[in-house]
Amino acid sequence: MTRSLASRRQQLVRGVALLGCTLAAAPMARGAIVNIDVSTFDGVNAGITYDADARFIDYFVPGAGLMIFFDSDYIGLAALSDGSTLQFAVNSSIATPRNFASGTDISAWPGDWSEFFRDTAFYYAGIGQGYDSSNFDPGSFMGFRFGDGTDWNYGWIEVTWNWGGDPSSSTFQIIGAAYESNINTPIPVGATASAVPLPGAAGLAACGLLGLSRRRRR
Repeated sequence: MTRSLASRRQQLVRGVALLGCTLAAAPMARGAIVNIDVSTFDGVNAGITYDADARFIDYFVPGAGLMIFFDSDYIGLAALSDGSTLQFAVNSSIATPRNFASGTDISAWPGDWSEFFRDTAFYYAGIGQGYDSSNFDPGSFMGFRFGDGTDWNYGWIEVTWNWGGDPSSSTFQIIGAAYESNINTPIPVGATASAVPLPGAAGLAACGLLGLSRRRRR
């Protein structure tokens, strides 16, 4: 009975160790998520001098471009042209881009979406007065989607925005962006494509335990 119990314990230890090794070696990458390179328009105010020319990114996502403005009439991000397949999540009024927290799913719901700069801007001067969005503190995200009107891909842009009391003293920054390449599939805010990670400490320990067990059997 003693030998049988010891044998069963050894089998259990080897089984747990083998499972740990398997999990340690398993790929963990999010292959469907596409990272967007924002290095060419990062920095304070996307590198735009106040009231200078706007910046246009023709291929921000497949089939859609992005406008970035920093002037007395408009500050912020918008689709490259009205009617674009690129839209941003908004709060149903002028200059109200929606602020998403990290980890929140961006999907069809909840959703008011717009491609018009008066809605998606941090600041918009028009209709006889100026409108400014609430601040986007570090760790804040805008949500976007692009598609054909029926099927959509969803994505996020990490941004900061600080209203300084007037347009010239206000600042924003684009920090990162990514989108889900599978259509009609939610993307967790902040999720990125990543390389397969090295085995974790627990997995490595399990592999070592399995090797030691086999060595003792010899």
